[in-house]
Amino acid sequence: MRPLGLAAAALVGLCAAAVPSAVRACSCMRPPPPMAAADDAAVVFEGRPSEPKAEGVRLRYTFEVLRTFKGEATSFIDVVTMDSGAACGRRYTPGETYLVYAFEARGEIGDNLCSRTRRSADAREDFMALGEGVRPPSASPEPDEPSTVEPPRIEPVSPEVPPAQPGTRGCAASIAGLSHAPSSDGLALLLLLGVASLRRRPYRGG
Repeated sequence: MRPLGLAAAALVGLCAAAVPSAVRACSCMRPPPPMAAADDAAVVFEGRPSEPKAEGVRLRYTFEVLRTFKGEATSFIDVVTMDSGAACGRRYTPGETYLVYAFEARGEIGDNLCSRTRRSADAREDFMALGEGVRPPSASPEPDEPSTVEPPRIEPVSPEVPPAQPGTRGCAASIAGLSHAPSSDGLALLLLLGVASLRRRPYRGG
């Protein structure tokens, strides 16, 4: 039985030696509470990552920022991380929403397995401590972009013609400005008066 036990122990040792170093290389302390982790981080935001881009031994994720808790509020932010788990590289699932506690190194924003970064669904305690955050600014139109909105049209106003005053017979004049012209009845009356005056003149024969 003893030789069998030594063989089993040797087998266990071989299995332990066969475990990839990536699992044993990254050693992190337990991350601090939300506010302490935010104080240590350079940027804290909630966002959705895109597909990663390989850059040698690193991966670059472009996050669509939903809200920012620390740092400048921008619509997008790039986060770099190591491509290997042995170097504590972190992998994000594209389209998933994360609360990211990132650091700054050499002018870039980075993250690793030792940070407090986690999925938003598991960050209820963090959101309660961090508050509402700041939404990214909305996109504004280009300044040189021509406006497609037409100005309102102003229709010309036609002068109003005052209504004609009704005559003595109860009929209004049909044309403005001719309300004082003599009517046909008046002309006939004048003609009759002229004829009557001619009849009254005495005849003077030659």
